[in-house]
Amino acid sequence: PDFPELSLESRRQWLYFGVFPNAVIYFYPEKAGYYMSLPCSPGTTRVIGREYGLPGASRAVRAAQYLSSRIDKMTYLEDNALVQWLQEAARTSVFPLDNLSDIEAGVLRFHQRLKKEIPVMSLVHPPAPGTLAAANQAMRSGAARA
Repeated sequence: PDFPELSLESRRQWLYFGVFPNAVIYFYPEKAGYYMSLPCSPGTTRVIGREYGLPGASRAVRAAQYLSSRIDKMTYLEDNALVQWLQEAARTSVFPLDNLSDIEAGVLRFHQRLKKEIPVMSLVHPPAPGTLAAANQAMRSGAARA
């Protein structure tokens, strides 16, 4: 459909803005929305989100909203499968650190930022139970001096 209220350039763009550490806001010509990951436990995460469209949208716009939602759902399922695979792989001894392709540059930057904020994430083995906060603080202090 045509969106005369948008600039010519914006009529065909899908824009995504990552909000560190766990949210994305997106703008499509036919709708806008957000989603965010909420950790529930070390092994589970809940994803919540919402989409918004202009009231009184034409049939063509509603069809575009429906189709883009289908694409989003397929992408979510692919991403979820990848996360499940990575979680399984991360528990093996052969899993390399920062093993991401060039097309996952945003994910790599996200991981690097998390490791800067939570240095213990870069350890191959977790700290002993009850020592995580102290280990993290020690690593932060050491990084500040380096």
